[in-house]
Amino acid sequence: MWPFKSKSPSRGSFPIDIYRLDAPIAGLSGLVEFSASQYAAMGGRVFEGEKNYNAPAIGVFGDKKWNVMLQTVNGFISKIAINVVLSTEREANQVALRLLGYCIKELGKPNEQRTGFFIWDTTDGNIILQTGETADGLAVALFLTSKFIRNFKKHIDDASMPEREKSSDDASIEVTEPTYADLYDQKPSPAADDAQKTQFSNNKRKVEEQRMTLSTKRTFAGSYTVLRTKGFTCGVSSLKGWFGQGTIAIMRADANGEIVKYPIVAEAWFPGPTKERRDWMHDYIANALDELGNKTRENIFSGSEEPFGLYYALEGTFSVAKGQGRISKYIIDDRLRIGKQWGPR
Repeated sequence: MWPFKSKSPSRGSFPIDIYRLDAPIAGLSGLVEFSASQYAAMGGRVFEGEKNYNAPAIGVFGDKKWNVMLQTVNGFISKIAINVVLSTEREANQVALRLLGYCIKELGKPNEQRTGFFIWDTTDGNIILQTGETADGLAVALFLTSKFIRNFKKHIDDASMPEREKSSDDASIEVTEPTYADLYDQKPSPAADDAQKTQFSNNKRKVEEQRMTLSTKRTFAGSYTVLRTKGFTCGVSSLKGWFGQGTIAIMRADANGEIVKYPIVAEAWFPGPTKERRDWMHDYIANALDELGNKTRENIFSGSEEPFGLYYALEGTFSVAKGQGRISKYIIDDRLRIGKQWGPR
């Protein structure tokens, strides 16, 4: 463990137009509460007294209109999320760099960063800037989270949760990350999950001799695995999302077997209110891909046996998971299927 404690934040978050963390929503106009389907898509209410709203689009950080969502608890703003989706990489980079420059000016250097992801700790919570590729284009998003969410009483029906998801420290959610998808209202089945987990354990033993490498690293937000199978090499990453959602991101490997972290070649979304749930779903997807990657199928033209490629392993894994209600939605970059070169868009 790193022996030195990081400095306590000295700067507070900045307002987003008329919205500020911990401020009351009384008097704000144009707010439309989430519909039942939107609540369900976002994983339901996380806290007692929680109400979430779509707010009018705002013009900030340049000439773009940003979509706005607010999470409130007992009438006070606990999270602010804004995002904009651009059609070209050049335009997205310009918007993201302008926003990053503003955040650095207001907050200083980020406390944590990696490609397309920046976190600043503030005296009243934290701020996250994230970029990503979506089905609709290239997204730039900013997320502000109040520090008081760790004190809110969770709104979770423990009777419906598997034992592995119950945790005494579930309330210690400190940061969130965005997802960009319209999700379907589907719920996982704990009993089916347990049965599937047992089946994967059995299958895992059967293919142990064929497996090349499966290495997993747990992070504060999720998990990261590198799979090296007979048919493909890929990276599998899970992250927490806003309003109890989780995201699985798949990364391809280059000709040398090195993981290429951008662009993401596939994504899946699922209800993931706890880290234990996200870790379990991550392992479910990784194990399924590992099993398919070490299986072979007959080539109808040559008659020879050949391993499954990444595209068909992903399509098989995600379609089954979606059909069983474990994931809500998924996308796979079609370049995987047609073998298109991975150059600039």
